[in-house]
Amino acid sequence: MPNLYKFYELINRNALVTLTNPKLDTTYFEGSLKDIPDTYNDWKVKDFCVSNSGDFLFEIVEK
Repeated sequence: MPNLYKFYELINRNALVTLTNPKLDTTYFEGSLKDIPDTYNDWKVKDFCVSNSGDFLFEIVEK
């Protein structure tokens, strides 16, 4: 599984990003990419999706 920070170069800094656990029952962060706390950079991305409006949902697990 890749680290979350590996996706940063691919996403617009102002894109809306939601970080959640794989069960989708806990949201760790919701906001623009540029505001993601550094503590999540090394968390592993289990899966992700992009909405039609360009918003990102990342299912992440702690490193």
